[in-house]
Amino acid sequence: MGDGLVDCARRGDVPGVLAALAAGAAVDERDAETERTALMEAAGSAAAGVEMVRVLIERGADVNAVVMDKPLFGTQEQADAFSAMMGEHSEVKEQVLAPLPEELRGFVAEKMGKLGEAKAAAVKENVLSVAVQSGNVGKVEALLEAGADVRYRSAHGYGALADAAIGDSPELVALMRLLIRRGADLNAASDWGESGLTVSARDGRFEAVRLLLEAGADAGVLEWTGLMRAVALGSVEEVREELAKGAELEARSRWSRTAFLLAVQTGDVEKAKALLEAGAHREARGRIGTGALALALEGRQEGMARWLLGEGFAVDAVDDSGRTALMEAASREDVAAMRILLEAGADVEKRDKAGQPVMKAAGTVEAARLLAEHGADLNDMERETRARFTGAPADGRIECTAEEYRRAKHPRFGRGNPERMEEPFWVAMIRGGANAYRAREKFEGGFNGPERPAVWSFDRFGQSINVLPDGRIVEIAGEHEDYYDPDFHIYNDVVVHHPDGRIEIFGYPEEVFPPTDFHTATLVGGYLYLVGSLGYMGRRRIGETQVYRLRVGTWEMERVETRGPGPGWISEHKARYDGAGKIEVWGGQVCEMKEGKEELVKNEGRWALEVETGTWAQVGAQNRNG
Repeated sequence: MGDGLVDCARRGDVPGVLAALAAGAAVDERDAETERTALMEAAGSAAAGVEMVRVLIERGADVNAVVMDKPLFGTQEQADAFSAMMGEHSEVKEQVLAPLPEELRGFVAEKMGKLGEAKAAAVKENVLSVAVQSGNVGKVEALLEAGADVRYRSAHGYGALADAAIGDSPELVALMRLLIRRGADLNAASDWGESGLTVSARDGRFEAVRLLLEAGADAGVLEWTGLMRAVALGSVEEVREELAKGAELEARSRWSRTAFLLAVQTGDVEKAKALLEAGAHREARGRIGTGALALALEGRQEGMARWLLGEGFAVDAVDDSGRTALMEAASREDVAAMRILLEAGADVEKRDKAGQPVMKAAGTVEAARLLAEHGADLNDMERETRARFTGAPADGRIECTAEEYRRAKHPRFGRGNPERMEEPFWVAMIRGGANAYRAREKFEGGFNGPERPAVWSFDRFGQSINVLPDGRIVEIAGEHEDYYDPDFHIYNDVVVHHPDGRIEIFGYPEEVFPPTDFHTATLVGGYLYLVGSLGYMGRRRIGETQVYRLRVGTWEMERVETRGPGPGWISEHKARYDGAGKIEVWGGQVCEMKEGKEELVKNEGRWALEVETGTWAQVGAQNRNG
């Protein structure tokens, strides 16, 4: 329904909506995927303005329409049956618990009990909640004037003021003032205690906190001391008065924040100074271990962040998950905060406890480029960011003919060094970001037998990416899917993305450049040096280290003969040119032969390849990321 009522409402197309209604569309028609009515979509869409909302209201749209939250099971009868099955004396439950170690039984039993608490479907969202979370005051006012229920409670108890605070609107105070005037429940809280007041305090929106308290919201839920209130809402003089009374410096608020952490959130350096001078603990951590620097940048208090850094606060301090302020800033796509941290020397190679690097969190091209400029590895980008980085729409479409698909559906080796592979199907796959499964579905109606050659795909793992000085982006080889998938294939091609949008694909004979994946590609002069590969099982040269070099411009590939003790058959590692003639290699894994079988073991060494002579040397025993 590309031109249907809901789509037109979502994009703010008033004439399109009027035409759809004139053609007989029901004004409360719902989107098949979101189940939202046209009015709900208009209420939540940044592309639709207040006029769109008013047009639908004037034509009879239900201002209190809802979307129901799906129950755990399709029907309440099924939910009740599951609850009975998981009852206290259920044989099924006992069969599940019996094999477990004693220390796990109680934990698993508790989780199974919670699964058994299946409830009837509840309201997931309504027209007003969608508008409130969008933060558009005009839309909210139009809906309230038309009779929308300001005292709604959606699934898990969320009310209008909590939704407003969670929505993080730049017009939050004006939005809350409107909702309060119209009778919103000041103390409505979710099952997790999230209310307009608690969420505003958590996020450092203290003007909204002040408004809610003045309107009569229960201040007790904040768990603030007199000092905390003075810090958040008062003057520096009031803070000093509380300190003079002997206020407890390390008391904790609802969000486990001390008065000093609250001062950081306000952005008031004088308050923070006064507290530190009085002996406040500078290394205090809030909930999940968030420290002062991360808290300042989370609230976009850049002046406070710069002051903290000047006072010696650690730029790479971590929270309970091992995440730094830079990781959090990257995940929020807050480039301004990232610049502050990078200028202060933030470590772009640091990983959290789950082993995730900073680059993994970068969701925009600007953030990824900024991190790369400071030494982060572009190969760690998420697929979606990588597609945007190369300029590919990656919308899943495959724009080529069936004949072009049939001609080039399977991977093939090049016949020259290189061979320019001019295949419209391959280019279409790169532009669309589609995988082999999608191509089969489009051109063949899906799979058609258990045994079949792989379909060419650019949806790959272990594919290197480099940006050349002239702006061209080079992606090399990689694999699609795992060995058990029918479309599993390890590639040996080179793809060049030009700044003007052109894409070139180069292929090579297998004896010139073998299928390669999970390698590194390091730019040195006019060459990209490719180190390592996982490769196909049974074809790995145990004890050797695969090294090739690609001449930029001609795209000729040649094998580099090396000598000296190298890392072995290495993959999933990192590499960097040291600027003095050597490529450093660390991390990843090495394939070794143990008891006649190939086994991947962690690389504990650090190695250097002298580019001019091809000589390897071990330069350290410590894994850089270990």
